[in-house]
Amino acid sequence: MSSIVVFGEVQNGLLNQASAEAVTAALSVRESGTEIVGALIGSSIPVGVFSTAGIDRLLIADDAQVTEYTCEAFVSAAAEIAKKAGAKLIIIPHTSNALEWAPRLAARLNAALVTNCTSLERENGALLATKPVAGGAVQAQYAISSELKVVTLSAGAFVPAEKGAAAPVEQVSLGIINNPVEVLETISEVAGDGPSLRNAKVVVSG
Repeated sequence: MSSIVVFGEVQNGLLNQASAEAVTAALSVRESGTEIVGALIGSSIPVGVFSTAGIDRLLIADDAQVTEYTCEAFVSAAAEIAKKAGAKLIIIPHTSNALEWAPRLAARLNAALVTNCTSLERENGALLATKPVAGGAVQAQYAISSELKVVTLSAGAFVPAEKGAAAPVEQVSLGIINNPVEVLETISEVAGDGPSLRNAKVVVSG
């Protein structure tokens, strides 16, 4: 069975809202006989926050090698997940990390890639992906007909998926990742008390 794989992102034990939005995008272009597979990469992952996001099953790469984000490790883990899921379409929230690892994942899998999409739809068997270009002055639409597709989804482009029953969870085993990068120290960003600009639909500045 083919699948649409939706990569989620968990921050401080909470599911990034863009992850639930990506599930909605997957449901909107789902074809008959296609399952929606959620995916999480990390260590000691709280799977419950994503297993109830309206997906059919959840694959996790819970491994000490991906405790801290590094591009090579995430690409290796994501490739293993895509292979196990039989992915035909991979949807990734357009975060700062994904901006780095999603193109490398597409290259490794020999897949077509469209980033920062604001709309996804099906037409005559092709996937249509819309994204802003020319500094947002123009909306460009791409028809993707390749066997495997990777898209990153702009935050706020879709409403978050409604919660459902908990999906079954499966562990994906990773081999030894040849990672040339080692994280020596992580400095956490101090969040303010105000609303998150990342999740805001409209920002007004003076």
